[in-house]
Amino acid sequence: MNMDSFSLYNRCGFSIHEIYQDMFIKVPEGGIKASTESLKRIRIATSSDIDAIVELELEVSKIERPDDYAHFIKSHDWHVSVCESKDGKRLDGVLVSCQHHACGMIGPGAMRDTEAAAGLILAELNENAGKTPVFLVPVREKELVRKLYSWGVRNCELHFAQILGKSKGFSGIAMPTFLPESN
Repeated sequence: MNMDSFSLYNRCGFSIHEIYQDMFIKVPEGGIKASTESLKRIRIATSSDIDAIVELELEVSKIERPDDYAHFIKSHDWHVSVCESKDGKRLDGVLVSCQHHACGMIGPGAMRDTEAAAGLILAELNENAGKTPVFLVPVREKELVRKLYSWGVRNCELHFAQILGKSKGFSGIAMPTFLPESN
């Protein structure tokens, strides 16, 4: 945890609205040999998914950034996976990872539930085979964190998401990132 960063925002009146575990794993060249129920509902996102992705993130995180997702989907430096709902009528999750050789970061992401989050994280970890990506998971998501530990994922740091004013909260699982975003 970076106390200087926390203190800077805290002194200005920001308050904590979520605590994140920074997690990482050296993904084997052949990927992580695990499975989740949602894995069969995960696919690569296309530009036709942008409206559904924006709707999902607005529901989960209370933000919308269509331009970011359009950029992520078009650029070869990014990989975007979505998890379809069981009935195929909506998206239950989206997760992005940076594919640039100089960066190993997974996120941003928004998921309705733990199962969608686990499948999407597994899919993006396996997109990063041979690398050591880092990603943020809410501490409150104990079931998800236990599943990640069972895959060999480890903690490296804690981060506090801080906000000025009243938080709108999350309606699901939000996985932020430190990478360029418009909002």
